[in-house]
Amino acid sequence: MIGEDSIYATTGAPFPGDIFKIFDWLCNAEFSAAFHNIRAMQLEKGLALSDIITKVFDVVSKYELPDEARVFLIEQLADIERNLSVGTSDKMQLGGVVGAFKIAMDMTESFSVER
Repeated sequence: MIGEDSIYATTGAPFPGDIFKIFDWLCNAEFSAAFHNIRAMQLEKGLALSDIITKVFDVVSKYELPDEARVFLIEQLADIERNLSVGTSDKMQLGGVVGAFKIAMDMTESFSVER
């Protein structure tokens, strides 16, 4: 029987549960832990950073963020996707993704304190 796990495994697309783990690491873990965990998952499961970005974008669009932080994240993720499309290092761009989330989370904390 072909199940959901088989489809994700065959296509190489990230499992939804993996995306939520990644999103949690991006939002809550320290930079180095988030980077290491995501990189390990990429290598273990053969995930492309561009696929991760696409799926994380879907989560970001539904997550409650101040407009400034959401716009910043969307712009950064778009720039990183463009960089990946012209052959830049996956590992280096992962650092950009983690960094963008850390800045956005700082913007979110600043936003909530100011209100």
